[in-house]
Amino acid sequence: MLAPTPGTIAGAATSSAKEASSPPPQAATTALPPPPSQPVQPSARFNLSGGSHAAPAPGSSSSLPAEAESSSVYSSLSSGTRSPRVAVAPAAPLPKGESAETLKARRAADEKESQELSDYIKNLEEIQRNQARPSNLAAVKKPKTPVFSKASEAAPVLMTADEQDEFEVLQVEGAWVHVQISGASRGWVRRAQLEMPQGFAQAANVDLEPAADALIFKVAKEETSQFKGNWEGLTGRMVRIEWVEPTAATSTSSPNQKLAFAKSIFLKTYQSLNAAHQTVDGIVVVFDSADGGQIAAGLASVKGLAEKTLTEGSFWKQCSLDPPESFHISGK
Repeated sequence: MLAPTPGTIAGAATSSAKEASSPPPQAATTALPPPPSQPVQPSARFNLSGGSHAAPAPGSSSSLPAEAESSSVYSSLSSGTRSPRVAVAPAAPLPKGESAETLKARRAADEKESQELSDYIKNLEEIQRNQARPSNLAAVKKPKTPVFSKASEAAPVLMTADEQDEFEVLQVEGAWVHVQISGASRGWVRRAQLEMPQGFAQAANVDLEPAADALIFKVAKEETSQFKGNWEGLTGRMVRIEWVEPTAATSTSSPNQKLAFAKSIFLKTYQSLNAAHQTVDGIVVVFDSADGGQIAAGLASVKGLAEKTLTEGSFWKQCSLDPPESFHISGK
């Protein structure tokens, strides 16, 4: 084995010293610009939300050099910050066997039905607001007013009414008023103890009670039909016909008795027509007897008699009396 020579040892020592003094080899890396000394601001010329460059706002300028702006954009993109995505719910599938046109037609029909129902409710509310108060109600004047079962103070008392109690007027017979108490219950009250409704109050001072000798008649029946007579005032028009006949006690009567009873029938029938809201053109009183006859009057003439805008003499002249001699009325 050969011993190392001094020159060999010296060369090895020199080589080791060079290796110790030289820096270790470095891996190849991409050089990046140094970080800026100021906080990085996003470039005004780059709009991340829009995905395109945008011009800087008027009067503004970037304080960063181009390299800093590029570094800022790079950092923003490399950091992975993006606008959040909004999840869109999937459209509901159409019912089986249905089409878009069918659903539109059904929806239109539902809307139309809803509108019609709303209009109907509004009409009902309007009718309820505008509903008129009955025009044939009579008010009691004093408390404890008796209501009789018949038109006589000797009849049984059905009840006693309080002040301002109201009853529907069914009929007026002289000094008595036939009223509806409740449902099918009826009664009679003295006319002087009632505040009569307007249509009846206008004839309040008219004596509707027939004279004693006029009680020899009674109303047998009444009907509403066309006038069959030849009087031009009512020919072919609708009239209320009151058939009158003598009572069993008598068979004859005087003209004055006929006129007195006819007058009471005209006034009473006029009031009952108003109370029932029935419309006719006239009233006819037919005396069904051997010495009878008939009297026809237009409704306007009867109204004038009831409201006292016509005298009794003027009223008879506006009537048709057939035959005139049966009533001793001349000048017809």
